[in-house]
Amino acid sequence: QGFYTKIGRLVIATCDITNINTTGLTSTNTFYVQGLPFTNNGTVRSTSTLQVNLINNGDGLIAHLSENGVSFSFKYNDDSKSNPASGLLVSDIKDDQADMFGITLVYHTST
Repeated sequence: QGFYTKIGRLVIATCDITNINTTGLTSTNTFYVQGLPFTNNGTVRSTSTLQVNLINNGDGLIAHLSENGVSFSFKYNDDSKSNPASGLLVSDIKDDQADMFGITLVYHTST
């Protein structure tokens, strides 16, 4: 479930995603969430807070909102800090278990 508040061009979206069923999804694809209420304004300036449970590579995750997007993915840095951020894959989600994302995403829209 998700909720949002829009104040002018500022959007604050929150959602809880629990007991994720990955049946039918390709394990090597990036895991993303779609259906944000507004398209972002063409920049990748967003901020997020996350709470995760039973997610591989869950430490240091950020929600990444693509330019002009209405969906977001999750990225993390590896321990070496020498590689660019990697996308969280469908295979990182423990299917039908107590996996959980608690997300607050703040971004700007053009309208």
